[in-house]
Parts: sequence; structure tokens; C-alpha cells
Amino acid sequence: TVDARFFESGEADLSALLATIASILSREIALTSVLDFGCGAGRLTLPLARRAAHVVACDLAPTMLVHARRNAESVGLHNITFLPSGGIAGLSFDFVCSLLVLQYVAPPEGYALIRQLVGQLVPGGIAALHVTFGRPGANLRRLVRWTRARRTPREEAPLAYLQIREYDERVVLRTIEAAGARLVARIALPQGETDGAVMVIEKTEQRESRPS
Repeated sequence: TVDARFFESGEADLSALLATIASILSREIALTSVLDFGCGAGRLTLPLARRAAHVVACDLAPTMLVHARRNAESVGLHNITFLPSGGIAGLSFDFVCSLLVLQYVAPPEGYALIRQLVGQLVPGGIAALHVTFGRPGANLRRLVRWTRARRTPREEAPLAYLQIREYDERVVLRTIEAAGARLVARIALPQGETDGAVMVIEKTEQRESRPS
């Protein structure tokens, strides 16, 4: 059973995020059709479903979708569709949320994901995408960590899936523009050796989302 504090943190984080976005835009955002990309066990999916008409919860791991579905059913939420990452093609949303997900995706795939997710917004739709950006000297620190890992016994080496991926903010901005959208705000969230930020993005024109 997932600790209640886990879902309480999701409720608190989502409330703060939506309030911040509403303050920035000077209006409440539409929550008719919502995507929670990288839903995990449903930490944000459940509070989104309490506010939205319909939520699509998407995750790369089928086991996480099973957990998220069970957690939603346990609290009586039935307005959620659970789909694998390949199942959202062709769908449109007025709000896309993805927090603490892209930091585990290699940038080449991450940039393509950003373009896809932004491209699936309806005109005027909003995306809140958490991205990590490298600080000055990040390449040197990465080299040091890599060298240390080479000297560490294999069984003690850091797990690859825990590596935080750092994005080039200039490429992210070009990707957003290429998807027919604009950056509305950059909400800074410093995290250790990387600069984390929630990029609040507004779709300004209709363009077909194509793989990049």
C-alpha cells in the first residue's frame, strides 16, 4: 500500500502548480482533457482526476499503469484512461503535465517527447513540463563522476536509471517554438547539481505533431 503522504504530496504539488499557472496567465486553465505523462503510481493523476473532466494517465512501464489504476479505483475515481506511451498518438489535450519524468530521459529522446507533448495541445492549451538544465561546470562534474564509476566495483556502481539527464535550454526553446507554442514562464526548481524548472508552455497555433 502506498503511503498516504505520497498522494498528499501530489495534491499539494498540483494545487501549488495550478495556482501559480493561473496567477501567471491571469485566468484558470481548462481541465477538460488532461494528460499526465509519466504518471507512475498516480501521485498527480489522482488529484488531476478530482479536478478534470477526463484524464489520460500514461507511463512507459506497464507495471506502473497497473499500480496507478488500482490506486484510482481504491478512491473511486473512474474518469481516467490508462495508456502506454505509444497509445496517446493522435489525442489532443488542453492541459499536459509531466513532472520529474524528463530528467530520466536521454536528451535526444526527451526533445522529441517535448515536441510531441506540446504538439498534442489544442490551441490555447497549456503544458507544464519539468526539465533539468546543467549548471556551468556540469560537464566537468559529469566526467569526474564517470571516472569514479569506472573505478567502483560493478555491484556498487550507481544505477544508470537514476542518472539525472541535463538538457540544453536553447534546444528546448527551439523545440517548443517548432511545435507552434511559446514559453509563458520558467518556474525555477533548483535540484542539487542541476537547475530544474517547470516550463509553462502555451500552444499558439495548430500544427501537426511529427516525430523529430
